[in-house]
Amino acid sequence: MSRRRRPLPRRHRIGGERYFVWTEYLPDLHPSGWEAAELFAISYSDASVEPCAPIQLTDFYNESTTSVVVPVIPRWSPDGSMVAFLAFDSAKRDACPPEAPSSECPEPYDIWVADFDTASGPALSNRRVLAPEFGASHPLSWSRDGAYLATSKARAGGRTGIFVIDTSNGAVFDVSPDPEVFSVYPAFSPVADRIAFIGPTPRGDAFRHEIYVGDFAIDPQTQTPAPLGSVVQVTDKKNMKSLEVRFPAWSPDGGHLAFSGEDGGWLNSIRRLYRIASDGSAKAVLLSAFDESVQFSMSSWRTSP
Repeated sequence: MSRRRRPLPRRHRIGGERYFVWTEYLPDLHPSGWEAAELFAISYSDASVEPCAPIQLTDFYNESTTSVVVPVIPRWSPDGSMVAFLAFDSAKRDACPPEAPSSECPEPYDIWVADFDTASGPALSNRRVLAPEFGASHPLSWSRDGAYLATSKARAGGRTGIFVIDTSNGAVFDVSPDPEVFSVYPAFSPVADRIAFIGPTPRGDAFRHEIYVGDFAIDPQTQTPAPLGSVVQVTDKKNMKSLEVRFPAWSPDGGHLAFSGEDGGWLNSIRRLYRIASDGSAKAVLLSAFDESVQFSMSSWRTSP
């Protein structure tokens, strides 16, 4: 029997209702042998202590007996009208010969979007794959107007870059500030046309990265997204004694970024959750863990009720 994975909720208010959305593994295996998972939602109220029954939003398990599609990392659109998520497709993985290098295999994840309908459910409608030939396995981030999704992916040459996808037609644009330099984990600001991302240190130290913020704009001549401009460095691990930073997440007012970091070296690592002003000042450690089994990963902000 397969394990049940702890849900990772994302919340959003729609009209008078508020909802969590998460992915959870099912307690059995798909006939193909892969673990099966589905997307769920649950309504909640700050004033209510009574649990509500989860509502299943997807049914990939029963849609195919030859492969399994596993949805992960759901993300609400800014207005809560849509949900975007990644979905692993075992058929894509199985189509790649075992001896083939990963660089020659198609990315086994697709980017899905669907409308979140509360009138008859709630339920997902108009579910579709964006840019089916693109594929990406890194977290998604919505632009503040819902027009674009940002993610990162390794290019043919091996360096990971930042891409945005037009949610209306699936067009993909490389907006990396420098195509020759590694950049990953983009996050759109909720209040401005800016993207936070992870990039190498100015010194080029191996395995050491910093958080940067760049302006997102539409090229006036091509009317398509342009490479990020006016890039500024936010973190400086020279003063943080940190090996790694990961997964920047904007506060609702755009004034701060939360991110996970790893300090102390490989043999005695301390994984921490940080908050920093988006201009690079006022670093603060929010939470620390000395247990290697504890991994601070992607964070999510919420406003006070």
